[in-house]
Amino acid sequence: GNDQVTWETGTKRNIGFDARMLKDNLKLTVDFFDETRRDILTQSLSGLALFGHTYPNLNKGIVYNKGYEVELDYQKQVGAITLGLNAQVSYAKNKILENDEPDGLPFSVARKGQRVGQFFGYKTDGFYQSAADIAASPKLQGYSPIPGDLKMKDLDGDGVVTSLDQDKIGYSNTPEYVYSFSPRVIYKGFTLSVLFQGVANVSS
Repeated sequence: GNDQVTWETGTKRNIGFDARMLKDNLKLTVDFFDETRRDILTQSLSGLALFGHTYPNLNKGIVYNKGYEVELDYQKQVGAITLGLNAQVSYAKNKILENDEPDGLPFSVARKGQRVGQFFGYKTDGFYQSAADIAASPKLQGYSPIPGDLKMKDLDGDGVVTSLDQDKIGYSNTPEYVYSFSPRVIYKGFTLSVLFQGVANVSS
């Protein structure tokens, strides 16, 4: 058992407003929010690694989230037909403030200050054009490229491409933007509506 484990805690703030205009035909709702979540159960990364000893998970993680939500709805009577449109967009982004990482980690390893679930990998610089191009480029650890292979960037400048040359690429698999719009037609008690939905700033 681990008697040091406790609950996560969060401090949330929210401010919003609603507006109705054009004789209630146009409705607008806007919300802004942020949250600081503390005491997240995470691996102990800063402790001294001793042979035969592993540290338990502890409540050391802190993540900050912020974003907004906007909803717009418009409806207009045209003769016996009512036309309407609902549109929504939400944005949410998080950042790791604390995860018990020791200071001074290489950028390829450090996750503090990044999104939760941020993808990391090698960045490319085109393709190897020839054997001479390969000879003049940084070496790849454990791999012998041939012309036509992707050329990886040596981000730390030590002349060898290793796992320490990985950097953040793209986003996480959780979208930052979620949006939708839904037109509708109402006629004599019958409603026809269609929903279009999408996401942005997401990698998979």
